[in-house]
Amino acid sequence: MITVYDRNGTGLVKRDGLCAINEATVWIDLIAPTPEEDNHIEQALGVEIPTRAEAREIEASNRM
Repeated sequence: MITVYDRNGTGLVKRDGLCAINEATVWIDLIAPTPEEDNHIEQALGVEIPTRAEAREIEASNRM
């Protein structure tokens, strides 16, 4: 599931699902994303998101 938070004036607007990432986006939550959702975010941001298994291999001190 993807939840996107955009700034809107003095607050945030919450959007769910495969929505566009734009200059107003300040936070993206990925909770158990599907492969489609994972690919959507990777393409929108131009980054590779590690899988849960890959993230577990990273030492806790290096995650921050």
